[in-house]
Amino acid sequence: MIQIKGGHFKGEKLRGRVVAGGADWNLGVGGDSEATIQSRTVFAKYLLQTDDGVYIAIENLGHKYVDNAKKSRPRHPFMHPGGGMIG
Repeated sequence: MIQIKGGHFKGEKLRGRVVAGGADWNLGVGGDSEATIQSRTVFAKYLLQTDDGVYIAIENLGHKYVDNAKKSRPRHPFMHPGGGMIG
């Protein structure tokens, strides 16, 4: 687990700070050592606070698979506005 200690963000129409206290997890699956892991699940959960005081909760979930040549290929599922997982 990697603790998110805070920071700042800035975009064209939105800016603010990353609230300290979130975390980022990277979990290996399918193997008994770092060299034999077949896939990884990555997950992060943290808060943003905009300059006008609005809080935005962020959750990221991703999967990374290893192919036979030991090269990884990412897979990025996401929730679409109508509900349901894509990817």
